[in-house]
Amino acid sequence: MAKIVIVVEGGLVQEVFSSEKDTEVELIDLDTEEGQAAAPETEMPEFKVW
Repeated sequence: MAKIVIVVEGGLVQEVFSSEKDTEVELIDLDTEEGQAAAPETEMPEFKVW
């Protein structure tokens, strides 16, 4: 299964698309206390997409 981790800081994500049907998406919003606490604990995928 493909995994996408989206990290947001000072912005708004409106949509997320994947070319694969079987995809797990995790959103970390650094603008919230919960997001700031989760970021260091989250296991990031191997590749960063630009």
